Parts: sequence; C-alpha cells; structure tokens
Amino acid sequence: MGQALLMLAALGLALGAWSWSVVGRERVLAVSREVCSDLKLQRLDDSVALRGIRLVRANGLTFERRYEFEFSTDGADRRRGMVALRGQFFTWIELEMPNGPLYIDIAGGSRPS
Repeated sequence: MGQALLMLAALGLALGAWSWSVVGRERVLAVSREVCSDLKLQRLDDSVALRGIRLVRANGLTFERRYEFEFSTDGADRRRGMVALRGQFFTWIELEMPNGPLYIDIAGGSRPS
C-alpha cells in the first residue's frame, strides 16, 4: 500500500512538472511571435528550446528558465533570441540584432550573463 502511494505521488510530480514545462514553453512561443511581429522580424522554425533552468532568489526561491528561438531580420540571416521566465512571469528578452544586442527588460530582470 505504501509503495503504491509513493508511486502515485511520483507520477503526480512528474505530470505536474511536465504540465509546468509545457505551459511555460507555449507562453514563450507566443511572446516570441508577438515580439518578432512588433519589430517586423521573421520568426524561424516556429519553435523554442529550453537552454537553462536555475534557482534564483526573487521574493523567495523560484525557478528561472531561459528559452532560445531563432529569427531573421532580412530573410537571409539567422539570429538568436532569448526569453527568460521567472516562475510564470517574463523577466527579459534579448535579441541579437545586426547593430548589437537588443535587451528588453520586462520585470526588472537581471541582464543575461
């Protein structure tokens, strides 16, 4: 009985983590599309990739996830964009532009290192 409850709890944690990950990914996908549209950039591949996850102090401990996506400024180049989520809140977006990085501070997030 105890082992079954432990297995059920582990399954619940795994499903919760998967759901949290999917929701974050979908939100990053939507905001990257919106930013590219607003700046007249072309989103490439229509995907985002998780590039890092770490614990940070921000009103207690929370996870910060960094996602990467690709875009083009003229249809012939390929550039990188990064989005950071702290918990479920966006903190910053950084785009590799031809004249240098464009950093958008959304919620007082620390600049990427």
